[in-house]
Amino acid sequence: MPHREKGTSGSIMYYVIKGETTCFAARGPKELRDDLKKHETMDIRTFDYDDTIVWIDDALQFERRRVKDDPYAMAALDAERDRRSIADENRHAPWFENAAAMIADFSLALEEESYNADEWDDEDDLTPVVKMDDLTAQDKKLIHEIAEFARAGNKSVDRYEDPPEMLILRSDFCQTALGRQDAYIMRCFNEVDIVEDLKDLSARLLFIYGEERGKKGSEDYFDAAMYLYRKAVELQEEIDDEDFASDDEDWEDEEGENPLEIMARLFSEHIRQADADDEFVAGLGEATDQFLTEKGFDLSTLAGLKAAQAWLEKAKVEEAFWSEGPIENAIDQHMGEARIAAMLKIVKARIEKRI
Repeated sequence: MPHREKGTSGSIMYYVIKGETTCFAARGPKELRDDLKKHETMDIRTFDYDDTIVWIDDALQFERRRVKDDPYAMAALDAERDRRSIADENRHAPWFENAAAMIADFSLALEEESYNADEWDDEDDLTPVVKMDDLTAQDKKLIHEIAEFARAGNKSVDRYEDPPEMLILRSDFCQTALGRQDAYIMRCFNEVDIVEDLKDLSARLLFIYGEERGKKGSEDYFDAAMYLYRKAVELQEEIDDEDFASDDEDWEDEEGENPLEIMARLFSEHIRQADADDEFVAGLGEATDQFLTEKGFDLSTLAGLKAAQAWLEKAKVEEAFWSEGPIENAIDQHMGEARIAAMLKIVKARIEKRI
């Protein structure tokens, strides 16, 4: 494990570089600044936020508002926030004793960023399917707080200096849902990235809501999804870019649908047209086992699978959820249709394998 200094008297600095979409932060002795000046090909900027004598918590909060448009400073502030709040030192910005090692690490980080960007451009690359079992206690707590914020009319969660959408974009949940894995990376957000990320996270929370509907706390996922999508729409409307203005047309309210109704309908259409090996259909395999077993079907036998198939082919939408009851909105209607379609595809595929 690299050595990490604990001093806070101003002898330690944050060193930050910026790639195409990402800011990388590191820590080291103040004396490294002179050595780094020799490397004029790399724009490395320094910050002394590590100094807790000067930068008390209240001062950092004020500084965050002052430099909110400076991605370098924000990366250093995020790193210092993590250093003060996260006990696991492996999740802190890395420590370097000499300039050569820091330069080498920064160079590697920029190369990996470029490689990963090219990799994600591949149409075959898919972001992970996030299910309830993938969520940590901290993820659930954050989602609950966002839902509470939305239900309170955006007037709660005052103890956070950042709005809830920025908290979730920087969270472990976001890294899991969108396939990010480097805890040291302080992402340099731009408005377009935020819009697309919020839409993606909203869709994933809606997917989880479809799984959890009727269970304790399930409404958190719907309310958080609605909040994040509304924030994405608000931000997108602020972007004066014709390319993204055309994207708005895809979500126009042509049939009186709200954005999440449209999303749920498109998701349902996707599931009904997909094959059994589709990522979302396959991701419902375990949930299908639990649900149909609870309904009384023995999925370990061919007879049980055929009985489940017969039931699913006649099942009503309101029977697709753990908590049965009348369908009172379009979102539940679409999600119920998607659940029945997915479970039916999974059961049919298993029958074919046995035969």
